[in-house]
Amino acid sequence: MSTRHTQSFKMQAVEKALSRAAGITLKEIVDELGIGSSTLGKWMRAARNNGLECTSDDGTLMSSGKRREKRPQDWSLEDRLEMVMACALLGEEEKSEYCRKQGVYPHQVNQWQLDFADGLIRCGHSDQGAKPGCHGNHR
Repeated sequence: MSTRHTQSFKMQAVEKALSRAAGITLKEIVDELGIGSSTLGKWMRAARNNGLECTSDDGTLMSSGKRREKRPQDWSLEDRLEMVMACALLGEEEKSEYCRKQGVYPHQVNQWQLDFADGLIRCGHSDQGAKPGCHGNHR
């Protein structure tokens, strides 16, 4: 039986595939989303050829090729930290809406938060002196 997916779902699937972390395969993504590899490939080709459209915040349609948002991996550490801090006190729904407006997924912000915490713990900044090999001043 064929399942119809919304344009929004298709765009999110393509974005998730394009912004996947190192070591994550497309196979893992399609399994998580419950779609076939060929389906995702078709959506990625359509997005590349501006065939997928999404709705902007004001309700107008815009082609995926017209979007000039940064990919999550292109965000600087400062931008990531700002995003983590901005989302820290938001509820899940507000966080999702804010992330959507910023062009990232909540799970990416959650990962950035974990990355920052891991870096601080690894460098010994959990109320202890810095460990050898850590760079920069984390205060």
